Amino acid sequence: MDILKKIFIALGSMDRRFIFLLVGFSVLLPKLYPDFFTLPIKASSHSERVFAEIDALENGAKVLVSFEYGPSTKPEIHPSAIALLNHLFSKDIKVYAVALWPDGNFMATEAFSAVAEKYGKQYGKDYVNLGYKPGEILLAGFDLVDVVFEEMDKGYVQLTVDQQPYYQGYMSVHQLYLMNKYGLSALDINTGKAMIGPDDVKKIRSFKGLSVR
Repeated sequence: MDILKKIFIALGSMDRRFIFLLVGFSVLLPKLYPDFFTLPIKASSHSERVFAEIDALENGAKVLVSFEYGPSTKPEIHPSAIALLNHLFSKDIKVYAVALWPDGNFMATEAFSAVAEKYGKQYGKDYVNLGYKPGEILLAGFDLVDVVFEEMDKGYVQLTVDQQPYYQGYMSVHQLYLMNKYGLSALDINTGKAMIGPDDVKKIRSFKGLSVR
């Protein structure tokens, strides 16, 4: 127990730069040498059941798919939606998309755009997105991503919050520099936020091209 305690004390007293270096290597090495860090991927029982149910459908069957996620959970859920559409379209199944959550409407649009062309599927014939009429639901979101701009152009999104990651990144690096050179302590910096509406899209898009917004 004493040995374990000493190990934790030693780790806690390490220079933070070494800790950052270790974290950096843990992220970088799998990127550089992915073959050395492969892990077995096993389908869950739920995934196997969904696959089996879709596989048992006859060609030309009709399936209703509900898209209940937004940009904040897109990295986790969107790949599953893409895989589901690939499976459905490969069996020539008609897909009807709905969204009880407004964000899901443009997630469905993006998913169809990524998959439909590969199988030669046509909107209105092979699939349809039963979204909502622009303006009936007022929608606000977070982050400046291309799909949000696109939906603002269509009238589906009325407001989004720019969390200003460029500002956050600049302040963090500048603070690390001051800590390293002058030994200054860390600060809590309020980088603020910006509210972006449809009228701001044209201007903000030009800044995104510079990787500033």
